[in-house]
Amino acid sequence: MPTNPPPDLVCKRLKEIGYARSNIVKLYGEELRLLSDPYPEGKDFVIEVRSQRTLTARVVRIPKFIVSSTRAA
Repeated sequence: MPTNPPPDLVCKRLKEIGYARSNIVKLYGEELRLLSDPYPEGKDFVIEVRSQRTLTARVVRIPKFIVSSTRAA
């Protein structure tokens, strides 16, 4: 049974695939500018973003399938 890597390693891998501060990603149907690097919150990993459309800043959860792909790498 594989073990889960520590949260800091998951965050590092998320940054390597593009979830790093100042990048722009399309997530949940919106273009989002990343205002922070990813960080753990409970069982999830989240990131602070600003919507390119509304300029509203908020915290969003990184989808589990993306987090799972970094754990498998």
